[in-house]
Amino acid sequence: MNLLKRFLGVASFLGAAVLSHAASETVPLSATIVPPPVPGHPIGWCIRAKPEVFADAKSAGFEYVELAMQDVLFLSDPDFQKLAARLQELQLAALSGYNPIPKDANLLLVGPQTDRVREDKHIQLLLARASALKLRYIILNSGGAWRVPDNFPREQAFAQLANFCGRLADAADHAGLTVLIEPLRSSDTNLITTIAEALKLVETVNRPNFQMMVDYSFLRIQKDNLDDLLKVGPHLRDIHISNPPARTYPMDASESDYASFFRILKQIDYHGGLSVHAGTKSFATEAPRAIAFLRKMAGGLAADPTRP
Repeated sequence: MNLLKRFLGVASFLGAAVLSHAASETVPLSATIVPPPVPGHPIGWCIRAKPEVFADAKSAGFEYVELAMQDVLFLSDPDFQKLAARLQELQLAALSGYNPIPKDANLLLVGPQTDRVREDKHIQLLLARASALKLRYIILNSGGAWRVPDNFPREQAFAQLANFCGRLADAADHAGLTVLIEPLRSSDTNLITTIAEALKLVETVNRPNFQMMVDYSFLRIQKDNLDDLLKVGPHLRDIHISNPPARTYPMDASESDYASFFRILKQIDYHGGLSVHAGTKSFATEAPRAIAFLRKMAGGLAADPTRP
């Protein structure tokens, strides 16, 4: 009977994963041995906020999810309530919401056409939905909203962005939320594309609940100086990770120089999540491998260097 239950559980997981991710063919069950969670360094998954995908996250063993806010902000109230109820039903924690100013918002934060009234209205909607989902972080990575227009003073654009971030952080503080700025790729925007620029913004905004996160693949694609993370220290609160440049699931140390990145995380005593933010055509096999790999790397962060 126990064997039958195990078989049915495996079949159910594989069916959900393949259907949700449109795998081109049936994938065999991974033989990956997934180690237990590492305290202080949970492994998460950045996903489109679709209720049908939440069960996949839970079945695969991700400890939390990070939600694409473009799927959340403009839902009708009944549809939003269904989404929130599904997370609660699965007891699946949602750590953050990213892309909080999607293209559909038609909101520009820098340049000659900014609109303070519309910005504040969007902040209210964003924080209301984030609070209802019990998020901890808002990840500010909507680079298109702060792309500096041609012939517009860069210093003025930076000041405009800092002003918006300060107002967002102040409003988020009342909701118990922290805002995290993310350095992006130059293909996404032309402002805040390096660790140094993101840190400058954090220091300019100067709010306890305005901090920073990074995406490993973006740092590599940008050829950013990873040593700049040594200056970030406790400002770093969250990490997204994938195998650059194609942004596939991170599954093996040989894919990229993850080791250098994790050595720096160790030096700054990073405590926080590691979230897979990548694409896959074989979720059922690659998700366990990614979780196993990242837990192994997280184990190195948690290890006590005084022990032999």
